[in-house]
Amino acid sequence: MNRVPAADEQLAHVWARLENAVKRARDPFHTPVLGTVQAEDGQCGLRTVVLRRAEKARRRLVCHTDLRSSKIADLRHMSRASWLFYDRDARLQVRACGAVSLHTDDELADEQWRAARLSSRRCYLAEPGPGRVLDGPEVTLPADLADRVPTEAEANEGRANFAVIACIVDAIDCLMLQYRGHRRLRFTWQSDRWLGRWMAP
Repeated sequence: MNRVPAADEQLAHVWARLENAVKRARDPFHTPVLGTVQAEDGQCGLRTVVLRRAEKARRRLVCHTDLRSSKIADLRHMSRASWLFYDRDARLQVRACGAVSLHTDDELADEQWRAARLSSRRCYLAEPGPGRVLDGPEVTLPADLADRVPTEAEANEGRANFAVIACIVDAIDCLMLQYRGHRRLRFTWQSDRWLGRWMAP
């Protein structure tokens, strides 16, 4: 029978998984679902994003987005977000939520822009921006970039559309799925430390 990890061990494991997922594109935690409250109608907005940074010491999760996307309006309306990570093979689900800050023209945004591959920066050259109505199934990238990676100078034309979402996590919910019975741990940040409680799954 597998040993049940202590709460602090499980929390350390979760952060290690998140930190490793930033560097490994095939890790299931590399592409979580990000949830916001939609400014337009108050409904839950969900989309898959790429985890760009996970920092245990700062309790911070980071992803990129287009400044013109609807999630920017959502986060300006309500500056909190939820993250959903799931590893089917490990049978582990992690939910995290916290307060969000948006970065467009500061050190964090500049650092993340420089760290992004040119092929990723190409997305920010699309016209029109995300969510606009099109006449048909058009590709919105510049035609001359459809089949190639842009140069540094070309990519930098999209810098004005680039934004970083940084979330300071204040709650983490871990669900460990097991045949003999699921287990669930919920952590909340209180008085400068994580407080873990076992919950009914």
